[in-house]
Amino acid sequence: TIVVVSVDPATGDTAMISVPRNLPRLPFPPDSELGKRFPRGFTDLANAVYPYVTQRPELVGGVADAGAQAIKLGIAQLLGLPIHFYVLVDMAGFVDVVDALGGIDIYIAKSVPSPGNPRDAKHQVPVYITAGQQHLDGTLALAYARSRHADNDYYRMARQRCVLGAIAAKATPSVLATGFTDLLGALADAVTTDIPRSALGDFAIVIDRFQQ
Repeated sequence: TIVVVSVDPATGDTAMISVPRNLPRLPFPPDSELGKRFPRGFTDLANAVYPYVTQRPELVGGVADAGAQAIKLGIAQLLGLPIHFYVLVDMAGFVDVVDALGGIDIYIAKSVPSPGNPRDAKHQVPVYITAGQQHLDGTLALAYARSRHADNDYYRMARQRCVLGAIAAKATPSVLATGFTDLLGALADAVTTDIPRSALGDFAIVIDRFQQ
């Protein structure tokens, strides 16, 4: 899943842009090593960029997080927007983060079939995630975000944006305070990012504006 989150630092207004994982010909800056290797865009689908460049870090200067930096380059070129930072969350970690928040509340417009039980799931997933106002734990939130058998990837991306919005809405100061230990553990195990520690104070101010 690739989602660009754009935040206005003055107002906290936030927009989310989904990039299809099956997007062909993801472009790169022409003067970059990736742009020179793929002048007509990446020759596989967008979700293959990360593993491809992770195995060839020299294409982005040999950095440790080569795959993520390549995604930043490609998405910036695709959208014409600077991509300042990335946050990478694995699926098991996503479940733990949602659980650490106490689950999320979300309105589901129509029932969707679940994608089945992921490996090492915390509990069984029902055949359908049913319509209506629902409280989802991490396992069910992941199932809802991954479901695509009822429609297509575009509806799936819309569901993912709704889930992210519900997570943001749930992350109030009181919830963060009461679940701090569990949340910290979940984030430490599952999240990697290139946001520098020196920027965290500024991010806290932006998040406060978003919640207001």
